[in-house]
Amino acid sequence: MSHNQRTPISGPIFMDSTLSVLQKLRGRFLFLLLTFALLFSLTSTLQAQSNTIFLQGKLVEIRLEGIKLIEKGLIYGTINSVIGSSISPATVSNDLKDLYGLGYFQDVSVNYEILEKGEIGLVFKFLEKPRIERIEIKGNSIFEKKTLQEKLKVFANNMIDEKRIRKDVQMIQEEYRKKGYLRTIVDYKIRNLSPTSILLTYKIDESPQVFLTKINVTGPEFFYPLDIERLLQSSEIDCFSWANDSGVFQEEKINVDLQIITQTYLQQGFIKLKIDKPKIELVRTKDYSKIIVDLNITEGAQYFAGKVDIISQDGEKFLFEKEEMLAKLSLQTTQVYNPFKQNRDQFTIKDVYLEQGYAKAIVRVRTKINEDTKTVDVTYFVTRREKAYIGRIEIQGNYETLDRVVRRELDIHDNELYNGLKIRESQRKINRLGFFKPGTGIQFRQRGGGEENMLDYNILLDEAQTGSFNASLSYSAQSGFALVLQISKKNLFGTGRSVTFSAERQQEGGDTRYDFSMVNPYWLDTKFTNSFGLFSKTNSGDDYDIQTNGFNLGLSYPIWKNWNLSTRYSWKVESYSDITTDGEDTLDGETKSNLRSLNLGARYSTVNHPMFPSSGYEASFSVENYGGFLGGNTEYRSYNFDTRWFSSLNESETVVFMTRFRQNILQQTNPNVDIPTHKRFSIGGITTVRGHDWGEIEGPTSDSENESNYLRTQFPYQGDFSDCDNDTATDGTACSSLPTEKSDDRKYLERHSGGTLQRILNVELLFPLTREGRNIRGVIFYDAGNVWSEEKAYDLTGNSRDLGYFRSSIGTGIRLITPMGVLRFEYGMKLDQKASESPSKFDFHISGLF
Repeated sequence: MSHNQRTPISGPIFMDSTLSVLQKLRGRFLFLLLTFALLFSLTSTLQAQSNTIFLQGKLVEIRLEGIKLIEKGLIYGTINSVIGSSISPATVSNDLKDLYGLGYFQDVSVNYEILEKGEIGLVFKFLEKPRIERIEIKGNSIFEKKTLQEKLKVFANNMIDEKRIRKDVQMIQEEYRKKGYLRTIVDYKIRNLSPTSILLTYKIDESPQVFLTKINVTGPEFFYPLDIERLLQSSEIDCFSWANDSGVFQEEKINVDLQIITQTYLQQGFIKLKIDKPKIELVRTKDYSKIIVDLNITEGAQYFAGKVDIISQDGEKFLFEKEEMLAKLSLQTTQVYNPFKQNRDQFTIKDVYLEQGYAKAIVRVRTKINEDTKTVDVTYFVTRREKAYIGRIEIQGNYETLDRVVRRELDIHDNELYNGLKIRESQRKINRLGFFKPGTGIQFRQRGGGEENMLDYNILLDEAQTGSFNASLSYSAQSGFALVLQISKKNLFGTGRSVTFSAERQQEGGDTRYDFSMVNPYWLDTKFTNSFGLFSKTNSGDDYDIQTNGFNLGLSYPIWKNWNLSTRYSWKVESYSDITTDGEDTLDGETKSNLRSLNLGARYSTVNHPMFPSSGYEASFSVENYGGFLGGNTEYRSYNFDTRWFSSLNESETVVFMTRFRQNILQQTNPNVDIPTHKRFSIGGITTVRGHDWGEIEGPTSDSENESNYLRTQFPYQGDFSDCDNDTATDGTACSSLPTEKSDDRKYLERHSGGTLQRILNVELLFPLTREGRNIRGVIFYDAGNVWSEEKAYDLTGNSRDLGYFRSSIGTGIRLITPMGVLRFEYGMKLDQKASESPSKFDFHISGLF
């Protein structure tokens, strides 16, 4: 073997050498690790012992450092460590977490101080977050700065809280989205003004508005595409977009539209309907963006109701006659299958059991689809279970409202048999008070009672704002515009009473009215409602002005469901001023009238909604007596009847037919005392018979022509002509041949101007003009009415008292529901125009809601 020849190292020899080296290193490493662990353990033990010795003492002092802006009382109230008790590291640790959790500090720490032997002090050190010195909004032009500021949840002088700031950013962005500004970007910037104050700026980058210009519906066969489009809340831009949100694209409305379409098809038996995901195309330009929406619908087959049956699940006898109940159900065999009717029928069956105390009764529905016949069999399975009784009823959340105010509305009581219908009626009555937030503001929570088959109820209430200040504008052809200011408070001091003060001033003549009223339901803990009112008003007229002051007292009582009886005593004084010559004749020399009256009335109402009535009937009748045993120098009696009937002509209750009939009678009770002229009837105008001027229809003289022209023509005297000093009137009549005073017949007709009987009929068809709902509606109407006077007036005018003769008109209009009230634009055309009358009239009116 050569000296330079290398001998290769075999694998096993190499492995053995490597393992030997690793074993030596591992030994040294383990030795060092054990040494370090021993030293660490010893140090920790000594430290623990030191801490234990250190913390074994009584807490005698708590100090706060770094607090400049936050109330110290809030801090002390958060700390759970108690002076005088032994120090607890766990409690101190929780105090740190709670203090930091207040959200007012950037950092919180604590130091321990040994004061005396066995006495310890805690020093909490704080680094406060800076406060917001002011808030700025930049880049806004669509919304006023004040409008956005009122919606912010972050305010000046608040601690900086970026979580709340981000929520405000989302809120501002959502406000823009609602108006169709989908691409608007909102951000915020924080700038330090000093170590303790900042400037918060919301930056808005507005984008052009996005309009929905086209909705394409494809696929429907049962409905026309236009029918589907009319159902949608999303609507294409139209001529009413200035008054509502039509044409403004809102993504959430598309989702609602899909639900509406699905619901409409389900009502028609298309239970396997399929709607593809809407295709939304955005077209952008420099000034605006538009969106086109494509909806594709696959209807599937239409299904009908097959066999409908009711089965007792537990074998108990039904609480009703089965055949009678089957006949009452809204879903009947061979009808279009409607799952919503099925659900209503399920509750109809269950209500029978709930009303008789079976609170735990169960009604299950099982359906079977028959593909061969395209029918759906429906079976209701009833399980009666045991009767239940009401245990305790507790009321919570009524911080202002007294318990008795709520309890007197309840139809249920402790320890009586459960009745589900009474519970629903109780909830409805509490809601009708208007003292609690709608929706979730009134909740009846059921829980198990102390005994078997006993149910306790917690009535959870969320009180609403019951005080209000309102300013509104009204308009009528008679008085022009009027400004009305009203302050009201419901549920005064939690008693259920309400007070209202209102002031009104009219444009024409400066007429004013002031009213104060108080209503006290459940007067003296009875079902009587007591009311009191004070009023003062001025009315200016052509012949004299009237100042009226007085008060009234009222009492009403609910005698039956939907029925109400009432009575009212009224005391008022009317003073007359600025009296003309004609006024002196009309008032017969009187300058003041004392009126004392007593009113008795009854009212019945099943109208379903005060603002948008679509069904129901309402009728009221009253008799009011003036003078006589009540005192005063005015004596007469009035009879008043008013009825309305509403009926919806479509399932969504947006097309409504309305009929109203009114009849009023004035009766002279003392032959020596005339009914005051200004109390007599005259009609015409937007609230009575449209197409006529206000008060144009006023009795026998207006049956011929305008009253003032008629009297001047038929009963002239020299005072009718301003230039009688020239011996010849303007129309050529010789003044010397005219009487110098009014004739008795003319005076009679002037004092008996207007009628003692009026009848008015209004027939209307209301329908929506937009897909948005009922806020903009069209109306088609027919009006008829007249007033009738005493027989003598007809004899003097040569007319006959025909109670079947009515002035009539037809027309159309638009009504807008706004926060200030109902804006009415209506055009009426007379069907029996007289020679001296105009053929039609356009009216504009602002009034309160129904």
